[in-house]
Amino acid sequence: MGALLLLLINISCKETNDTIPALSKQDLINVKYADHSQNNMDIYLPASRNSLTPVILFIHGGFWSGGDKAMLTELAEYMRDQGYASVNMNYRLTNTAENNIHPAQVNDIKKVFDFLEANSSNYKISSSAYAIVGASSGAHLSLLYSYQNNANNKIKTVVSMAGPTNFSDFRNSNLLQSRVLEGFLGTSFNANPNLYIQASPVTHVSGSSAPTLIFHGKLDAIVPFQQSAELKTRLDQFNVSNKLIVYDDLGHEFAGIDKTPDFLNEINSWISLYLK
Repeated sequence: MGALLLLLINISCKETNDTIPALSKQDLINVKYADHSQNNMDIYLPASRNSLTPVILFIHGGFWSGGDKAMLTELAEYMRDQGYASVNMNYRLTNTAENNIHPAQVNDIKKVFDFLEANSSNYKISSSAYAIVGASSGAHLSLLYSYQNNANNKIKTVVSMAGPTNFSDFRNSNLLQSRVLEGFLGTSFNANPNLYIQASPVTHVSGSSAPTLIFHGKLDAIVPFQQSAELKTRLDQFNVSNKLIVYDDLGHEFAGIDKTPDFLNEINSWISLYLK
């Protein structure tokens, strides 16, 4: 009788498991993660996801004062199709009436992660395996946040596409860049040099920094290539795993390059190595 009961239970469990449909991919557009009108994000959930599915956060560029998450939509969708949950965020910009200067943008990143952790069971995604991918000013935010806020080791890797890394280095800088930084930080370098230093990702590199993948064009006239070269040197000094990929004939604009097989293979290989 006992053996028959066990057999019936096993059959019942098998039938129940077989009838559970696999999750399909799902796109959630303009999800609010905080109160400001710019605090919204798109969440691209892969098929057959579960509580171990890693999450990639994408942060757009635009001098901290412009741009939109739409700039990284195709890349976010591509990584979703590789099996990751992709989150493509907007954040408060500096050209609004509220004067959202630093660290408003960094605080918005924290709000996104808090939201994702609180809703991880609903979305069927991991609450402890993250990567951050950013372009230009979004790359700066990605690097700064990951180097400053990863004591729990949930950010497994960070990817920078032409991100500024050292605001106290004015080699090859111009008046436009100085004004952009003043708009982001709310003051000049001469008035508050310590703020510029503390807002620089190179300042926060340590032996526990997340593995870092860096893309940069040698002809970049907006963010000098030297910025990424200096970051690599700093990461090497602390024995942090990193890779700098240099495009000899590319400037600052990464539109188009993020769709080439070489770029996609590099970013996919790197993320699959560290984001598990």
